Amino acid sequence: MSKDFKTYSWFKRYTKELSIRKTRTQDYRTNSVVALKNINDKYRLIEKSTTILDLGASPGGWSQYVLEVKKRTSSGTYKVVAIDKLQMESISGVYFINGDYTDCNFQTRLEVEMGMGLTIKSSKFNLILADVCSSASVPRARCVDKAGLESLLAFTSRFLSKKGKLLYRFFPQYREAISELFKYYFKFLIFERSETSRVGSSEMFVVCSS
Repeated sequence: MSKDFKTYSWFKRYTKELSIRKTRTQDYRTNSVVALKNINDKYRLIEKSTTILDLGASPGGWSQYVLEVKKRTSSGTYKVVAIDKLQMESISGVYFINGDYTDCNFQTRLEVEMGMGLTIKSSKFNLILADVCSSASVPRARCVDKAGLESLLAFTSRFLSKKGKLLYRFFPQYREAISELFKYYFKFLIFERSETSRVGSSEMFVVCSS
């Protein structure tokens, strides 16, 4: 098979996949919704949860998708909360809190706002969707940010309900390191590979529960 034919085949596949991805994500603020949708289609995490936190939410694509799913499937009450250090354009139905989730003062503020501003009886979430810890979410980073992951796990221990689930996005080369850390906090870890917004690349999710 000639090099030119291989190049043509790759380019044809690339343009086709790019077109499909654009069509599937055109209503969302980020293309990574494609991967989130794949995982949720399999495990129905969003449908089974009533208090959901989108951690590292900006620009808000995941929050958009969560809200869409809840509006379509929920007959009861639910809350969708989004947190990020970066500002995020408001989404009707999503409660956005601007701040650093690793900061203790911010966590105290979150507990207050969860109990008062959101009129939720408990400050625990049924589901946390986490797209944080820069090195684990960047495909070419040389090493995993262990301190960042430990901060995420400490936050999760404080704010995730006893039977709640954490869904964390990362890249495959960090699977072993993440497994070693997460197993001390969760009884069950399910790793799933999913397509990304970048053709030819891959990413992984881990569904964590106790």
